[in-house]
Amino acid sequence: MIKVILFDLGGVVTETKFDDILIKYGSEYGWNLAQLRNKIFGEEYLLLLKGQMTLEEFIFYLNKAIDKVMIQDLRRFVDEYYHAEVVREDVREIILNLKEDFKIALITNDIGRLNYKLVELDLFELFDKVINSYEVGFCKPDIEIYKYALKEFNVRGEECLYIDNNSESLKVAEELGIKTIEFKDALSLKEELKDLNLISEVYK
Repeated sequence: MIKVILFDLGGVVTETKFDDILIKYGSEYGWNLAQLRNKIFGEEYLLLLKGQMTLEEFIFYLNKAIDKVMIQDLRRFVDEYYHAEVVREDVREIILNLKEDFKIALITNDIGRLNYKLVELDLFELFDKVINSYEVGFCKPDIEIYKYALKEFNVRGEECLYIDNNSESLKVAEELGIKTIEFKDALSLKEELKDLNLISEVYK
């Protein structure tokens, strides 16, 4: 029996506009987008997600890795990139319905600003628990972050459902017996939850 439902943030609860910011700054500074992605999302980024590097240290790393860009411009870029998300209100509605019967948790990779973002997006009170890579020291899709989630709620894998749009993360969670749903859109999610008898047929 499902007791806990885990939600990913970006791409599930929120719609992300990250590529728009990359394109904007790539055009403004003449950055090669492929090279920019390689420099941003390398080993240093993983250290940041696991709380082993501060955001300011990461920005200084980018300053050395990307030519002819000033620190203040990189800070502006990182800030805009981080906030390039809007809440999917139809998913918020689904979560509010599920909260009546299940514990709801957010499980996400973050760079150390998550609480501020959740308050800004009016999501902080939506979750019973927030599992944040920066705080726990493991980032998705590391199996340890899913073990951490099960331990936090004192449940077995089969008592947990995980909703994410990343198939690699879902496969890792399934190794622990966690049931999964690959998110496509709110309507499909609602139907899959109904098929699992986790959400009322009355709910539309």
